[in-house]
Amino acid sequence: MGNITILIVSTIMILLSTDAVLADTSTTIPIYLQSYNGQYVAAENGGGGAVNANRQIAGLWETFTLVDINGGQLSNGDSIRLITNDNIHFVVAENGGGREIKADRTVASMWETFTIRKTDGTNNINDGDKVYIQVYNGDYVVAENGGG
Repeated sequence: MGNITILIVSTIMILLSTDAVLADTSTTIPIYLQSYNGQYVAAENGGGGAVNANRQIAGLWETFTLVDINGGQLSNGDSIRLITNDNIHFVVAENGGGREIKADRTVASMWETFTIRKTDGTNNINDGDKVYIQVYNGDYVVAENGGG
């Protein structure tokens, strides 16, 4: 299992009452995800299709919005969702895990909900921390060959 480094762009607290996707207390955080070998994770075309860990630098397609469903400080074990840069698509683990990761869902449910785990097991997750992303079936997201 390879770890992923989370790079937080900035933090914004939002309060929504009518959006079924985000709870009233959700926290959104613009992030980059970096694979074990330093490649950045990209949602191709900014969302709507494939997800790859093969970028040397982070730009728009490599920017995701992490939704911390319970809000507050992002912590080890929190349930999260990842929204692509187009603000339309969610990242999904097909079949809840065991298949490819894509960014083509417009509604989030179980397969689009992940658990973030800090590699050292301590509580708060901060900029630059190494994390694992766990899918619905308990498997972990992996960039084959470390990315690239």
